[in-house]
Amino acid sequence: MKKTILFAFVFSFVATSYSQYSWTQKANFPGTARNYDAGFTIGNYIYLGCGTNGSSYYNDFYRWNQVTNTWSTITSYPGAGYHFDPISFSIEGKGYVGLGWNGSAGATDLWRYDSTTNNWTQMASLPGPGRDDGSVFVIGHKAYLIGGSQGGPPYLEDVWIYDAHTNSWTQKGNSPAGKLDALITFSIGNHGYIGGGFDGSGYYRNCWEYDTTSDTWTSIATFPLTTGISGDPRTFVLGSKAYVCTGTTVGVKTLSDGYAYDTVIKAWSVFTNMGVNKIERGYAAAFTIGNKGYIATGRDSLGVMLNDLWQWGPIDTTTVCDVWTQKANFPGTARNYDAGFTIGNYIYLGCGTNGSSYYNDFYRWNQVTNTWSTITSYPGAGYHFDPISFSIEGKGYVGLGWNGSAGATDLWRYDSTTNNWTQMASLPGPGRDDGSVFVIGHKAYLIGGSQGGPPYLEDVWIYDAHTNSWTQKGNSPAGKLDALITFSIGNHGYIGGGFDGSGYYRNCWEYDTTSDTWTSIATFPLTTGISGDPRTFVLGSKAYVCTGTTVGVKTLSDGYAYDTVIKAWSVFTNMGVNKIERGYAAAFTLGKCGFIATGRDSLGVMLNDLWKYCPCADTAILTGTRQYDNTNFAFKLYPNPSSGNLTIKYSVLNAHQVEFRVIDMFGRLINSVNMDAQTDEMTINETSLGNGMYFYQVLDSGKLISSGKFIIAK
Repeated sequence: MKKTILFAFVFSFVATSYSQYSWTQKANFPGTARNYDAGFTIGNYIYLGCGTNGSSYYNDFYRWNQVTNTWSTITSYPGAGYHFDPISFSIEGKGYVGLGWNGSAGATDLWRYDSTTNNWTQMASLPGPGRDDGSVFVIGHKAYLIGGSQGGPPYLEDVWIYDAHTNSWTQKGNSPAGKLDALITFSIGNHGYIGGGFDGSGYYRNCWEYDTTSDTWTSIATFPLTTGISGDPRTFVLGSKAYVCTGTTVGVKTLSDGYAYDTVIKAWSVFTNMGVNKIERGYAAAFTIGNKGYIATGRDSLGVMLNDLWQWGPIDTTTVCDVWTQKANFPGTARNYDAGFTIGNYIYLGCGTNGSSYYNDFYRWNQVTNTWSTITSYPGAGYHFDPISFSIEGKGYVGLGWNGSAGATDLWRYDSTTNNWTQMASLPGPGRDDGSVFVIGHKAYLIGGSQGGPPYLEDVWIYDAHTNSWTQKGNSPAGKLDALITFSIGNHGYIGGGFDGSGYYRNCWEYDTTSDTWTSIATFPLTTGISGDPRTFVLGSKAYVCTGTTVGVKTLSDGYAYDTVIKAWSVFTNMGVNKIERGYAAAFTLGKCGFIATGRDSLGVMLNDLWKYCPCADTAILTGTRQYDNTNFAFKLYPNPSSGNLTIKYSVLNAHQVEFRVIDMFGRLINSVNMDAQTDEMTINETSLGNGMYFYQVLDSGKLISSGKFIIAK
């Protein structure tokens, strides 16, 4: 049996040796977006602070935990030169920050940070001229300072060594680069490297290697960009290579590509396209932790200040499961009472309020690239509070909600191919906010709601997307409530909890479309009840409830899953430990993972974050080659190279959940599809692929069981 699948791909070429690496966005820096900042690493932590957003200057400092992907505040930097570009580095488990611009001149003070006490200690000041934009690399217990600026000419060419063991500075001979600031600097082994730089009028590209054994500088391959590089070109080092992907060139333009210098073959190569990944920046920060590199903050070519953090590292071929992973933040104002739906690999989210303003803006999140973009604003009336939202057959629907003075009745359909909203049939019943909806097939079931307060509603309406019409059903068994749990699995719909203006409820019901009947099921486990827009995501036979509130408008400390097979609730996560509790939020399902976004916490703080949860498979995962009925899994892709269609032939899957992935030369996941257990062959129509090399992976329950590459040559 053969199955044909059409993928739409975009291709660009970079060096093949980096194909198994990719960029992943991590939790945003929590301080004000800025550039000219300072940072260092200690263990699995990044420390970042100081700098400016162009109008204000900051000495605040923060710590990022690689394991939990969370930021926390540490003691602010006490030194003078926090305004612009202090130097920063780490030696033997301590962080150092110093020099920099103090508002009127270059500073000379140096401070050491101790992570065990969360304190800064002043160390020996630089005996030479104060400066900002000094460049530093570290070898052993010594930091090498090269050149810098005194707020402009004269630029400096002196070299100083700071010895952390003796807490002293020693001057060396001048830099071979000349009088420059903001150079590329890094070290590998007992060698230090510098390159590029700025002298007030031009950018440079010459590079040198310093050997501590012979105390000599040697000219090496020039930086590949013919227009030179400066703009604080920070680097991270992985193995024998240094990676340069921040900085600017002529016209203060950010780098469109990232470059790697290989100290073994002594050559530069392109390793990533910063433009395609939309993460170009100058005057930023860069770090290395383990086998991963990081870039953060800075500003883009338009002068927009950034607060994002990106990780460059090996593609993870296993599915991370039973944990929460933060994705790119929602770009609109933090809010609650919003509306959202999914179409394909996209989340759509908008409307709502932050408590003082009301929004009809809407945004789209791309699961593959982990990026947000703006779409056409919602044109309906009830965007202020809790419009209903759902998707049917590749279209998004938003409607009803509070219009500022009353409940609205209008319904709108969003078409992602045209980026347009079309008004559909209005609800014939009372307008409302906080209505609850589940979808079965091409029909949406609306249950109850509020009219801004009492009287609460218990009516049930069905919207048929095929006929664009509403039909009223018998009343809800839950009674007069708003903001219920709602979800559907198969031909059954489920409701539970809710609020009647004075109390929270926990009773739950199952609706059977075949018999048109409601049946009481296991009550929600929280004895104080649940409401507060308890949004759900559905994965397989389970529905996951982890947003919402209970008595006292307290957010849920645990997340709960309802298993429709055994008809029971269980705790599946601790929202408090993960520090992602929220009510009046949004939830979505994409593929095998669930998502929650926005909302507000128990303190009333509005949120703009997006989190992903993937449950582990219920069945055992075997290592190595997976066995199917005692036969090794076989996989073949042909013809290769191909100028037309690719055929994928594989062993019978026997209902296993096997995923086929395609990855481009940037290491980005371009697309994935679940391989059909009822067939043993698929044809991929790749007419929209560009010429070049691609990589594929086959994963069984998250474990890699086959991989390779293929070439498109038309």
